Amino acid sequence: MSDRTVVYEIRVEGHLDGHWSAWLGGLALTCHDDGTTLCGPVVDRSRLYAVLARLGDLDVTLLSLCALGQEPGSVDPREAGDPRTRYAKRGSP
Repeated sequence: MSDRTVVYEIRVEGHLDGHWSAWLGGLALTCHDDGTTLCGPVVDRSRLYAVLARLGDLDVTLLSLCALGQEPGSVDPREAGDPRTRYAKRGSP
């Protein structure tokens, strides 16, 4: 089952160079005085977990993880009538 594409903002401690972007799911990296922000669409939860695992592999400290909203044009299978999600709780991610 596929989740809807969600735009995430992930803040980590320290500075990550832009060359890590492709390895981190193509998220845009922006360095700040107090750390790095990764931002962009993530197609499903397994991809989000993969990005978080890779950040762990880099031994960076996760400061925050925020879902900014649904990517325009993506569809939640519960709203599209996908029979595999017929019994899913409403409001569950």
